[in-house]
Amino acid sequence: VTIWAVATGREIEQIPPLGTNLYSIALSPKERWLATGSLDGVIQIWDMREGRLVSRFQASPKNIPIFAMRFLVRDNSLLSVAMLLGKFAELKRWEAGSWREIPVGPAEVQACWSWAQSPDGRRLALSSPSAPVKLWDLASGRLEATFGTEGCYIPAISADGRVLAAPTLGGHALVWEIGSGRQLAVIQYANQIVSVAFSPDGKRLVTSSRMGGELQPAVEIWDYVAQRGLLSLRSRGKFTGWTEFSPDGNTLLALSWHGLAELWHAPSWAEIEAAEKRRATP
Repeated sequence: VTIWAVATGREIEQIPPLGTNLYSIALSPKERWLATGSLDGVIQIWDMREGRLVSRFQASPKNIPIFAMRFLVRDNSLLSVAMLLGKFAELKRWEAGSWREIPVGPAEVQACWSWAQSPDGRRLALSSPSAPVKLWDLASGRLEATFGTEGCYIPAISADGRVLAAPTLGGHALVWEIGSGRQLAVIQYANQIVSVAFSPDGKRLVTSSRMGGELQPAVEIWDYVAQRGLLSLRSRGKFTGWTEFSPDGNTLLALSWHGLAELWHAPSWAEIEAAEKRRATP
């Protein structure tokens, strides 16, 4: 596990005690704990403040790889999905500190590709390769709504908790208003979209697609209300997810399956003004 400085791309620290063969990783909201999930179904918890391993447990008795993890903002509990694509998926929740399993309740699903959490921590949107996106109330385990009619990849919820977006297995991305369930947009792209993320102000949607490198831009920024592409970003990798904005919206991250992380920085107002002046000069 390597810790990086986002602003410079500089390596800050490596954590050798966490070992190798890791498949997923999650950082708690206040950066207290770092969780890693391995190919053999083991989860490890590293205390970032004390610099030591505080827990190691077998999250999947069947030794299924820990495909994805996320700390929940409401209580710092940890969600994990052990999955073999197309064969098995198991969603579990772990209590922060004790790392005992917390029953998920009716929200348990047979197949879970990924999820997105609302900013208030109350709702969880679960995507699946074989079913529409399901929105759950975490406290009660109650299914609130379903969105779309087909399987989806990695979903996203806007910072104000009002809008949900998800890339479908059909190749496009759909955007819905959560309260009414109304579909707001259909984002079509030349290549299959597999990941989406909202800008912090909720006005832009970024998508990543399977094809990148020298062939086509893999990352696209959209005005999703107008369903209009605003900016295409070329990458050195063939991206299959994931994308995410920094909290201030000025940095965009994209990750590829073959281990390449690329960061794009938004220009400052001074840089924008200088560029406009250059264009205006005859």
